[in-house]
Amino acid sequence: MPLEMVTVDVNRRVPLKHQPDNVVINDVKWIKEKNIYSQDLGNFVESPANLWGAGDRVSASKILSGDIEIAQSLYFIKPEKVEVYKKNEKRRASITYNGENYDLAVTDPNFDKIQSGEKKMQGYVCVSLGEEFNGDHYKIAAAII
Repeated sequence: MPLEMVTVDVNRRVPLKHQPDNVVINDVKWIKEKNIYSQDLGNFVESPANLWGAGDRVSASKILSGDIEIAQSLYFIKPEKVEVYKKNEKRRASITYNGENYDLAVTDPNFDKIQSGEKKMQGYVCVSLGEEFNGDHYKIAAAII
């Protein structure tokens, strides 16, 4: 669950070029350590220079060739701007991070609740680099807090 710190039993690392931080988690009960409160979220913010370059996707061939190196496939960031909306019934988030605009697909299960509130907001976003689709790895807003 978002905003909970848990301990998990990791079996082994299974890095991929586009997701080097992947692991296999053993089939053992997760242990909830504590809740994370909104006032503490700043302690977890990461500050990459950009989100794997400009735009909403990264070329799979450039990752495979080593032209683009992915150090991690998840970032927890505090963008300057977050705006959620629907386009052709697809869930989207327009974010500005370090002066760069990104228009991302949203997979956050709370999207409808988020969208029913303020469309333009200040908040935190967990951005993920997804699986290959038509030659690209798309950047995804996995959670908006």
